[in-house]
Amino acid sequence: MSARVPIPAIRYRGRVRDPERCAFFEERIVQVVLELDGLPRVVREPAGDRPGGFVRGMEVDLAPGVECVPLLVAPSGGIHASREAAARAGGSQPVWIRVRTGHGPPEAHAALAEILRWLSEEGGADLEIEDPSSDPRPGEERAAGAARERVRRLLRRPPEGPPLPIPGGEDPGIGVVREGTEAAWDAWFLARRCKEEGLHRAVGERRGPGDDPSKAMDDALWAEGIRGFGEADEGDGDEEMDEPGYEDEDEDGHERVWEPDEPLEDEPLLDPILQDLREVVGDVLELARGAPREAEGFAGPLARGALEFMGGGSQMVWIGDDDGTAGMRLLQAKRGLRGAGFALGSLRALEAEGLLPAAACRNLARAIEPIERDLRARAEALRGRLEG
Repeated sequence: MSARVPIPAIRYRGRVRDPERCAFFEERIVQVVLELDGLPRVVREPAGDRPGGFVRGMEVDLAPGVECVPLLVAPSGGIHASREAAARAGGSQPVWIRVRTGHGPPEAHAALAEILRWLSEEGGADLEIEDPSSDPRPGEERAAGAARERVRRLLRRPPEGPPLPIPGGEDPGIGVVREGTEAAWDAWFLARRCKEEGLHRAVGERRGPGDDPSKAMDDALWAEGIRGFGEADEGDGDEEMDEPGYEDEDEDGHERVWEPDEPLEDEPLLDPILQDLREVVGDVLELARGAPREAEGFAGPLARGALEFMGGGSQMVWIGDDDGTAGMRLLQAKRGLRGAGFALGSLRALEAEGLLPAAACRNLARAIEPIERDLRARAEALRGRLEG
């Protein structure tokens, strides 16, 4: 019996010199990861009951088949593998964090190595990095080198500015709806996602244990310069809220959760893909929830990918096929395809590592693949409309 070939991985440990300046590296890495079609998440949450103590940093799903990359910073500055570990770390020594990259594309390994190098040299962290597979496998040298150079170029680029206006719109001169280009929609999406992560950071920094989340949101919206977000003009919306069946408070003045007159599950679905997505994503989430602790590095991207798959695919349908919607629908279709890629990559990694039953992983992959093909065909049709 032949020995098992070691899976390429990167190990790192260290600390951030000034935890209160984590936003500097977060903003740059968020932008890079989005450009690489990854899924970044900025983290801000109270570290226990310590006043002013926060878990900072981020979690990064870099590419399908790659473990989640944790860059979670304790109040003392140490970088940890989980939010719980960072919250209780105190002044303990940082521990080694291992990220398995071998089930993903070789470019992802090279990109992660370059991000960690930048974080250590320019991003405000002191890191030890071990990359035993730093020499690419035969045939992968060109792809790895291109990935490193692309990450270097992205990290040298200034952070994103204010969100861009939604592409397209109606030309007031002739009343024709303009769709906008795919590149314009991609740029809008990237700027919007960068702004969303900044808002998430701002909300977290303004919310301590037991604080009112709505006040934290209001304060963060002002701090981030998002004026009037979610606010209606005086008198707008009153008619809707006075319609029969809608009451925001009960007789005692307690907030009432809105419920539709008919159960949502009885509503006719606009498109068969919605039912397919609902069923397969439910099965994926159930599998991810039952994953053992040692599988969390892949189970997290599996669950998040599945939710992106369902969110993007569903939004593509619900937006409708009116004039001027092709750009936004293509954006959502691509979001769904991105999520499908992460879900499939994670399932294959979990099977290969023996962390979840092979049959369950294969059955779910077989259920995802035809929906992915359907979504890809729709994306190509929408792309044709934009280019036409």
